[in-house]
Amino acid sequence: MKDLRASVVNGPGTVSDVDTIGDSDSRVDISEVAAVTAGGRVRLAATLPTTPDPRTDSGWQQGLSFVGWAIDTTGDNIEDYEVGVFMSGPRSTGLVVSPDGQIYFCNSNTTYSPGTHTFSAAIPLRCLGNPSQLNFQGAARYDTSPASPSPVQVGDSAPDSSALALTVASTPPRAGAGYFVDGFGNMASFGLASRSVPQPHIADTFGFDIVRGIAATPDGGHLYVDDGFGGLHGVGLGNNAFSGEIIGAPYWPTWDIARGIAIAPNGRAGYEVDGLGGVHPFSIGTARTVAAPMGGPYWPVWDIARGICHAPECTRRSGIGRFRWPALVLDGPGSALADDCRRSLLARSGPGARGGHSSRRYGRVCRRRLWRPVPVWHRRPSSCSPSVAPFPTRAMAVIPAALPLP
Repeated sequence: MKDLRASVVNGPGTVSDVDTIGDSDSRVDISEVAAVTAGGRVRLAATLPTTPDPRTDSGWQQGLSFVGWAIDTTGDNIEDYEVGVFMSGPRSTGLVVSPDGQIYFCNSNTTYSPGTHTFSAAIPLRCLGNPSQLNFQGAARYDTSPASPSPVQVGDSAPDSSALALTVASTPPRAGAGYFVDGFGNMASFGLASRSVPQPHIADTFGFDIVRGIAATPDGGHLYVDDGFGGLHGVGLGNNAFSGEIIGAPYWPTWDIARGIAIAPNGRAGYEVDGLGGVHPFSIGTARTVAAPMGGPYWPVWDIARGICHAPECTRRSGIGRFRWPALVLDGPGSALADDCRRSLLARSGPGARGGHSSRRYGRVCRRRLWRPVPVWHRRPSSCSPSVAPFPTRAMAVIPAALPLP
């Protein structure tokens, strides 16, 4: 177990520390570690200024080389989580696991900046138990013998003999970008908080109209596409090459009845809804018990449900949410996606395709402000974007805005 006793403490929401250059092998020498929190996420970073290009170097691509962070969330100075970033071609995979590596908790949204050789991972704080403060220490390992069956590693840690303490900043989340998908799996993206929009890749496309839903993970780096038979397909965004495996989701191989999915705010689980209103839990990455829904609507002979989304925290207080994570089942007339407790909604409105009357046919986005998170097909939008999708849309997902490093 690492001793994560903190020695460097900055102001709330951000922390950074410069590490000694030349105290380790140049391929793995860390010069700086940093972290920032906002909008319910934490972004961790480490800079390795003299490492070879990890997108092409054999040690990074074929060996057991990685950048990681050990995290203590309980204040006992013992690590509770490990975050690792591994390279896979030009992209990277980010995982949050237990200290022994046996339990997979959630995805992380990874980036790599070639100009500075900075690696980073953004994680939903709920995946880490929603702490108010955390201690962390950065680390890097480089495999000097990638062709050998037994890895030979050199490494560095930063800070060298202690940890950094980060006080979580309680700021509301901001929507950063969105994605439309059509029935064949084609996607179109649009920016909200930034013109820089991470593009999707590793997406399945289909030879017939079968896509029924799409959802984003809370780390902001992955999507899951739902087909009508219940199959869930992972999509990486930007630099991300991996989405956690879906475990326990239903599958109807000859029945087009799945209608949408929602991912839990901790990124560890989610729910899939069928056309009759049945809500089916599943886990991500590691098989785990997911709370069963209670008291939701069900139409046993009527294919009318058209989607599901997690309601914001305010619905927990008002009693609208009836699930372990508050959720809303959406029927045919319309739908809305709530982005924070101020009830600012990014709504898809107007005559839509089979996936629900929640989007204009060719991907127009409307921003609305409501006092309650309710279906909004009868509300007049306060503003709408130009059409951004060149095809009739089935569903839309929104990711949070990127966190800038200190």
